[in-house]
Amino acid sequence: MASEKARSAVLWVAGICSMGMGAFHFWLPALFGWHRGMASAPTSLQWALQSLNFFWSLSTLLAGVLVVVLAHRRAWKEGVGRIALLLLATYWAGHATYLLLRPFPLPVGLIWLGRCFVAFALAQTIMHAWPALVATSRS
Repeated sequence: MASEKARSAVLWVAGICSMGMGAFHFWLPALFGWHRGMASAPTSLQWALQSLNFFWSLSTLLAGVLVVVLAHRRAWKEGVGRIALLLLATYWAGHATYLLLRPFPLPVGLIWLGRCFVAFALAQTIMHAWPALVATSRS
């Protein structure tokens, strides 16, 4: 039973982290002044960047809500819950891989932040996959 509580707790953390990142990204364009940096870009490109950010933020926020619901209902032990978690783990693994292969461009003084981005994505991968994989191997 302690293992079940640990898996549920890990999923709560993963879900809350996703919700936090999704919520933060809604304000990212204003925080970093994207409108100034994109002022000379075609309006269609400005729209595309804003749209991609909005829908990525919404998707990440809602994925976090889904994970919290799965944790609360302990639905990660069921087939659909496991599949959802493994799909999200795959997304985060892909995200980490992309960041490793194509690091986010940062000033030299902020290279450490890029490493934090990779670490976050890897942690999310593990936190989403572990409960589903353990549940699968013990069922």
